[in-house]
Amino acid sequence: MRRKRWKVWLLSGCAAAGALFCSAVAYQSLPAQKMVGTEQAEADKSKKGDDTPLLENAGLWEEALLWSDAAGEFFSHVDSPVVLHRTDDLLLYVHNGELRYARKGTDQGVLVNFPEKLQMKRWSGENGMLLGGAPEAAPTAGETRVHRWTYIRLPLDNDPAASVSLMGQNDIAPAKVIQVRAIEEPQRLFIQTWSSGERNEYMLTPGSDTVRFVSSILPPDRIATDPIRQQKPSDRISLLVADRTIPTPTQPIRSFRSEGGTLFYQTEPFEGAVFYPGLAFDSSISFAAEKAGDERFALLLKSDDDASYMTFPEQSWLYPWDPELGTPGWIARNNYSLYRLTDSRLETATYQFVRGGAKLHMSTLPLDGLTYAGRSGTRLEFVRKTDGSAFPISLQDLSNIRTPAPQMADLHIRAKLDGVPIPTEPLTSSTYFEERRVPFSIFNPDRWPASIPAALNEELDRLADSGSGDGWSSTTFYEDQDTWYVLQYDRLARFVPELEPLHRLEYVARLPVGVSCSISNASGCRTAESFLHAFGHWFVADTYKDRLLKLDENFEIVGETNLLLPTSIALTESNALSVEALDGTYRFDLELRLDSKRERAFSPASADSETVVPVMPSAYWEDARSGLLWYYESGYLHQFRSDTNTLRSYYASHLENAYGAFRILPYKDRVLAFSDHLMLQFRRADGRFLRAIRFDRAEPDGIYDTTPAGENSYILDQEKSRLYMVQGYRILDIDLGSGNVRELFRQDGADLGRIMLDRNRLLFTLQPGGRWASMENDDPGLANQLVRLNLDTGRIARYGIPSFYYSDRLGGTDLILSLFEPAASGRVQGLRISLDQID
Repeated sequence: MRRKRWKVWLLSGCAAAGALFCSAVAYQSLPAQKMVGTEQAEADKSKKGDDTPLLENAGLWEEALLWSDAAGEFFSHVDSPVVLHRTDDLLLYVHNGELRYARKGTDQGVLVNFPEKLQMKRWSGENGMLLGGAPEAAPTAGETRVHRWTYIRLPLDNDPAASVSLMGQNDIAPAKVIQVRAIEEPQRLFIQTWSSGERNEYMLTPGSDTVRFVSSILPPDRIATDPIRQQKPSDRISLLVADRTIPTPTQPIRSFRSEGGTLFYQTEPFEGAVFYPGLAFDSSISFAAEKAGDERFALLLKSDDDASYMTFPEQSWLYPWDPELGTPGWIARNNYSLYRLTDSRLETATYQFVRGGAKLHMSTLPLDGLTYAGRSGTRLEFVRKTDGSAFPISLQDLSNIRTPAPQMADLHIRAKLDGVPIPTEPLTSSTYFEERRVPFSIFNPDRWPASIPAALNEELDRLADSGSGDGWSSTTFYEDQDTWYVLQYDRLARFVPELEPLHRLEYVARLPVGVSCSISNASGCRTAESFLHAFGHWFVADTYKDRLLKLDENFEIVGETNLLLPTSIALTESNALSVEALDGTYRFDLELRLDSKRERAFSPASADSETVVPVMPSAYWEDARSGLLWYYESGYLHQFRSDTNTLRSYYASHLENAYGAFRILPYKDRVLAFSDHLMLQFRRADGRFLRAIRFDRAEPDGIYDTTPAGENSYILDQEKSRLYMVQGYRILDIDLGSGNVRELFRQDGADLGRIMLDRNRLLFTLQPGGRWASMENDDPGLANQLVRLNLDTGRIARYGIPSFYYSDRLGGTDLILSLFEPAASGRVQGLRISLDQID
């Protein structure tokens, strides 16, 4: 049975649990071993029969002149002593599994017994010394290698054993440590590691076996320009200088400075620390709230180039700071949304969370002709000065609408349309996949190529089994002079079979390649599909950035050329590069100059390749006009001609929102094949590829558990050569003639229903706070809406509608609303609203 040597607890989310923050992630190790001093050491020595005499003090100091000083790695069980610390009156050394000390005079003894042979490293500082030890013996099958950490405070106390603090065992490998920092009050050690291309930092407390993760938050504008590189390891403990104590509404925060940035340390509500590279504390600010006690306290930080940021003690985020937010009148709805209401205008400031940081969006709307009358939740009530009629709007709408230049009328919530109940109909189950017999499938149940070594296959399986299963990456292999290279995500590793299991993939570099992820309950990512090494350079088919790369030996880009979804690269006998891309086979010289291109052609289908595969109903189409069968599976779009028994396949990539659908549609003399982020156009008569239109998903995105009810719903307007489509929080307008794509509508955080086209206007439902918002609270500002979007003017009209329903389809002269979960709600299954009411 597998014995776990340590446990991990994650408090439910860094943002929710707080502070300083992600540090609330604690690694609980085995109990620390008992410290021993001189008398205990002698007793232990007699028990184990060790009669090695301790030298007389004077003789020991003379003998020590011949001992070597520790440099780099050393071993705990050595016959010849290794000196760790040497001054005029104190000597610390390792000998035969013991950490010993000697002071001038007669005082000498054992500080620590090491129960197993360790490969050790030492870090020295002004006030102490840190020792890390890795067991020489490999862990038994099913166990995790654990490491021993010891801190010795210097100079030694009168009772030497009191200066020794053991920190139990944990999985921080001394060989991976690149930097150790410390603070004195309270005494904490910050251990920074480099592993597999990632830099991590942990906080250790001398005398405790708890390890806490330290977040390191780069300013958003530095993330893209600061590639992660391995720094030269240091064997010194650098002291962080106490800067100030910052009062907060709860517990004070202490800041410490170094040349690299600022560290904040806090004990409540959880002990933790966070480091901000390149930033220094500037000031603090408090925002008013609608309820007493809900005020928001924030820290303001400044960089060397005077860029300013805001952070909240309970979150590990950096927010760009605008000085306007420091002026009076702002009210915080939460940590990421504020508003200010005056007699003449309504202002909002909202932070959007994107990869690498947060973006600030500010909006101002004049209150011309309106008088504020009150509020209920996030719904603001105004009245028109002309006739006294009600003019309600939702703060949620105003804070999150991203349609260019919104007007007050675009936010006005008109009279509620209750709809007419539709008699209950039997529910019809719709299948996401259908079993279809097809002439060929690209799907291969064997994950890895047959040519890879069995040991590499086993290592990959072990690593996959050791993870959570919530995320995975495709694996691209390459063999170069009997060395196997593995690319997962953007990390390149080499297989070293001599290393111990789970550590045989040795990190090489992070490649500048694109990664495309399909997200549902898990995240399945795909990386560059092919690469090779030749003539001192690496050549990479960077599939998901549509390019061919040439990299030097430091993996820096020295050449690139655009290609659509390249999937393989090979070196020909004449030392040219043959590259397979979506639209054909390209031939380049080693300077990436194009030599030739051959379009993708039909080839004979094998007689035994016919099989049954699951396909989406929307991704299978038989064209009676051309005789072509079109179907999409496993990322490939296939065309099959039954009259000639020939087949042609195009790599079309995968859905990024796995809850969406791939679609194949006839359009005039063309065929459209599209996912949630890419459209391919083909000539209908013969299936020849014409062009690709990209519409990458936006951030923030409605995906995974925020996927809207209308995701991937579309309207094909053949007359105007337009395709309208829901993608996350937005509606796109794709011009099928020019290939241009524009955002028709966008409201972040909203759940959009399916879109319908009626007399040059799009109709769709909108739940401002997400699908379940109105079910979880009674805030009128989060009530369900029906939106009418005029395609000529771009203007919006909003109507109140009953909660729990979304736009589903048109039925004659009515818009049909369907219930989210009809089986369990007790409500009528559907409502119909006359299109004439939506004027």
